[in-house]
Amino acid sequence: QADAAALKNAAARGDMVPAADVTARWSAILVGVRSRILAIPSRVRMRAPHLSRAEIEIVDSEIREALEEAANG
Repeated sequence: QADAAALKNAAARGDMVPAADVTARWSAILVGVRSRILAIPSRVRMRAPHLSRAEIEIVDSEIREALEEAANG
């Protein structure tokens, strides 16, 4: 009962954020992070032109694999 009262009081003070708002914000943040991470191979290719296409593809593959593992928990 004390926990319920504390939650009710926090809500009344405006100290709580709706879960949907938190979820939407984190989703937007993670989409941006994912986009920047997926751009790494292209940036590496520009900064290190001596790397072969195969080497850049390895970097790309490793990044995509890591993102997939992170997405699947």
